[in-house]
Amino acid sequence: MWAGMFHSGDIALQATCGECDTLPVHFAIAFDLQNGVYYIGGYFIMQEEIWIIESGIRRRGKKKICLICDKEFITRFNKVRFCSHECSSKASSKPKVRTNCAWCKSEIFKKEHQLANSKSGLYFCNRKCKENAQKLGGIKEIQPEHYGTGKIEYRELFNKEQLYCRRCNYKEFECSVQIHHIDKNHSNNELSNLIPLCANCHYGLHNNLWSIENLKLS
Repeated sequence: MWAGMFHSGDIALQATCGECDTLPVHFAIAFDLQNGVYYIGGYFIMQEEIWIIESGIRRRGKKKICLICDKEFITRFNKVRFCSHECSSKASSKPKVRTNCAWCKSEIFKKEHQLANSKSGLYFCNRKCKENAQKLGGIKEIQPEHYGTGKIEYRELFNKEQLYCRRCNYKEFECSVQIHHIDKNHSNNELSNLIPLCANCHYGLHNNLWSIENLKLS
């Protein structure tokens, strides 16, 4: 049972638990013209955890800050950025900021919250430009830490036409073709020590299901 007071015209209210008298409980309410006011949902805070009640189902919630009005609000969705439809509409109508794509240098326009969400401080006009910037030889600020350490450069020694399995000739999906070190020394990235194999053949080789000595290398 919850203790609290309804006021005519209210859409939401805060009450306290009728059992412990300590927990802040927030209700969302709606009006029924025939039967009066009825409860439709809300949330409560228990032991510093936030729980949202929707249609009688309890789900975990979280506190977030609205990007427009800086008001704290409760939601259970990670992607929600605004506390209300009004703030969401204001964000859509705000003027965009002019900047340039970090890869192709073309002029682009971004919303302020999009600029704020960039971890690197770099902006791109499309996904293709960002992927090019993340490749070897691209923009160092957004590349993984292991780039340039020699752990993956050996794959770059093969072009797309060369990335096929030398045992079964598989080549349908490039990402399924792996590079095997013949002498099993991953520091030896000489081209003569590398051989492309599909995932199945690579697994079989490492489990002694077939021998590379019997394979005619081309």
